[in-house]
Amino acid sequence: MTLLAFGWFRSRNFTIVTLACGVVVLAGALAADATLRLPFLRRSLPLPVLVVLLPALVVTTPLYSRFGNLETSLTRARLDRALAAVVACSLAIVAGLPASAAAGARFPWSLLLALMAVAVLAVMIVGPLAWLPTLVLGLITVYVDFVYREPIRSTLDAVGIPTLAVAVAASVVGFVVHGPRAT
Repeated sequence: MTLLAFGWFRSRNFTIVTLACGVVVLAGALAADATLRLPFLRRSLPLPVLVVLLPALVVTTPLYSRFGNLETSLTRARLDRALAAVVACSLAIVAGLPASAAAGARFPWSLLLALMAVAVLAVMIVGPLAWLPTLVLGLITVYVDFVYREPIRSTLDAVGIPTLAVAVAASVVGFVVHGPRAT
């Protein structure tokens, strides 16, 4: 049974995701309460925002279609997708815990959940290029929040973490039912 689980884990590229989340855990534990001073600017960029981008990006990796159009005909495809989505989202959330503990209320949970929902939806819509809209939206959010005193984060905070958690759950359910876009 262990070999079967390890084989599934490797086939979904969870080794890469686990390593990336491990780096985020270390960075979050060591420097999440710090801010990055940028030269020639009067503002500093909080590192928790940067720590959020990597887990949101790597959520897409295990969700891609492994077998193309053949995947829809597999008997346990929905169970496989559900397990992959739950494990990937759980790893992203666990990766944010040390940074959240170090940064306290400054940690952008709302941004992480919103980017995770976008990432899962992007896998269904654009397939293997799902990392691109997630990265673009994440970088736009970092830039806009940095320059204009956090309008996106304050809006996401106003929406609330429970609502964003429901959005992530809804995107996971949509992914389980619809599946990834095959290449």
